[in-house]
Amino acid sequence: MKYLLSVALLLPLLSAKFIARDLPENCQYFTVGRCDPSKDEVIESYDIPNNVENAVSLCQQVCQIQEGCNFFKYNSDTEKCDLFHYRYLDSCQLVGGTASPTLDACSQELENSCNSFVREDCVYGGDMVFNKTSVTDSHSCQDLLATVGFIYQAEYFVYDSQAHICDFFTKKESDCSTLSGPALPDFDVCNEGPTSPQPTPTSRTV
Repeated sequence: MKYLLSVALLLPLLSAKFIARDLPENCQYFTVGRCDPSKDEVIESYDIPNNVENAVSLCQQVCQIQEGCNFFKYNSDTEKCDLFHYRYLDSCQLVGGTASPTLDACSQELENSCNSFVREDCVYGGDMVFNKTSVTDSHSCQDLLATVGFIYQAEYFVYDSQAHICDFFTKKESDCSTLSGPALPDFDVCNEGPTSPQPTPTSRTV
């Protein structure tokens, strides 16, 4: 599961000052899914309706107030704000991304970075045009996309670490219901900064 950490964009230590550095282009398209954090990692959960303005920012503010909270997750479908001691992205079964840059290039450990917000629980755009069940890891799945993706007109891969399934999709855009990130820097400040605006989760009608 170590390779899943490479997309986590972990924030090892929190401080009042954050580093504003841009990751390579297309890193914002990397996503995770089917995460299963340990129950003892959850500090508290709060109900925040998805029709409230800036629900993600409110969830982060609650994390900043809650003692011991270092990371938060807001799900617009369940309308839940979950607070965590530690980041749980190494527990995620799915990882998705473009052919380039590499997972490793997007996994730079940037302390207190605006790049530390990660989208989760996504519905991927376009058509699924490739499906293999014998791919070893997410790096191999990405390498396959970079090598043969053009044959399938594919722009995006999704890898399932438990089933060893590698899928390709024809579009890199996705609709994600969850956003997770650190207590700092402020989500709103990151949106106003010179870096690309951070995506916000959207509720989906099933």
